[in-house]
Order: sequence, then structure tokens, then C-alpha cells
Amino acid sequence: MAEVNTRSDIEAEIADTLNRTNLTTQVTRWFNRAHNSIQRLKDWRAQELTQYETLVSKMVQFKTTGTSIYCGPANLKKPRLLYTWDPTANNNKGGAIRFYAETSIDTLRVKRNETSPQIAVSVPITSLTVGDDVTVYYALWNGDIHLWPDVGSNLDGKQLRFDFYAWLDAPAGEGNDWFTTYCRDYLVYRSLRYASLYIPGDPRIQEWKAAEEEAKRDVMNLDTDSQWSGELVMRG
Repeated sequence: MAEVNTRSDIEAEIADTLNRTNLTTQVTRWFNRAHNSIQRLKDWRAQELTQYETLVSKMVQFKTTGTSIYCGPANLKKPRLLYTWDPTANNNKGGAIRFYAETSIDTLRVKRNETSPQIAVSVPITSLTVGDDVTVYYALWNGDIHLWPDVGSNLDGKQLRFDFYAWLDAPAGEGNDWFTTYCRDYLVYRSLRYASLYIPGDPRIQEWKAAEEEAKRDVMNLDTDSQWSGELVMRG
């Protein structure tokens, strides 16, 4: 089992390496920047989240004609999968109902305004009337999740579930997370790189840069290995 490293542990190491006691505020800022930096390197398993909202038919909500809209996660980094979910299915274990394909807001708005060839007017399509062979879509726009077709009465009380990669906040002082536990060296040396502005000409700067690159290679391989090694455990 990996050693648990807290944020305080890492910030203390940064300050000790610099041999400075007057940079507490700066060290906190450097740690936050390093924590954000490592999240930009790739989509880490530690960033995987699932969020859900309860669906309500447009007819029940008295919404104006248009695409059903639900709030997207504020910390969204990258979408993975959107689907409707029935929490009462399979003896209340839950089960997926239908999966959405991601599209652009332009395409989704066009779909919403398609006209009937028989009457040449727009005919709203809902989840109640759309065929099983028809692809359903979602689009992300201005922080919201737009759905097509509109939510019909058959989905009232069901859930809209969203699997996505999230931007994670840095842990508090004595807290820890996957990055502090498994990526300590990267966080330390990345933070020290930011400190170079305060110690120009210090010969250690190049050493820190090399150490950061080595730590980066190590953690990139670590995350890949963690996806394919170890025992499989069934969630109960």
C-alpha cells in the first residue's frame, strides 16, 4: 500500500527544500498550480465521476417548447457517457434505459425543429414517441446538458446519469487525494519550478526541472498500470 501523503507534508517538503520560512502563501499557491497542472496531463482514473439528476417531463414542468435542458456539472473536464437510468429496475439495483450520442448544439437545435413532411410544421418528438431505432442526442452548451428528444412522461422520476472526468479541487491542509498519495514527487518538483522566480540563478533549478520530467514519466506509467493490473473486485 502506498504511503499516504497529505498536502501539509508536501508543502513542508517544498519549504524545507527552499530553506525559506517567508513563502507560506506562495507555497500554497504553487501547490494549487501543480495540482491543476497534473490534472491537465491526461484524463486520470482519479477524475472519474458520475452525477445524476431526476428527470421530469416537459409537460409536467410547463416548459416552453424546446429541448429539455438540465444543469451540467460545474467541474466538468471531459464528458464520457450520458444515459437515462431506472433506479427501480432489477429489483431496485437499477439499470440503464437508453444511451445518448454526443453532438453539437447546432445539430441538436436543427433536430428540434425538424418538420413533418405531411403537415410541413414542426412536430415535437419526446422520449415517449421516439422509436427504439432512432439515435437520441445530447449537447453541452453554456454549462447545461441539452437533450433531444424532449423528456416525455415515460421518463418522469427516472434519472439522467452523466459519467465524466472532473476537475478536482486540491485537498485541504491535512487532507490527501490520489495525486498527493501517488504523485508526490511531481507535485513537489513542479511547485519548485514555480519557485524559480524567487531564486534566479540557483543551480538547483535545472535539477528540479529534470526531476519533474522524471516524475511525470513515472506517474503517467503508474496510471496506465493501475487500469490493467491487480485483482478484479465486484462492487456490492
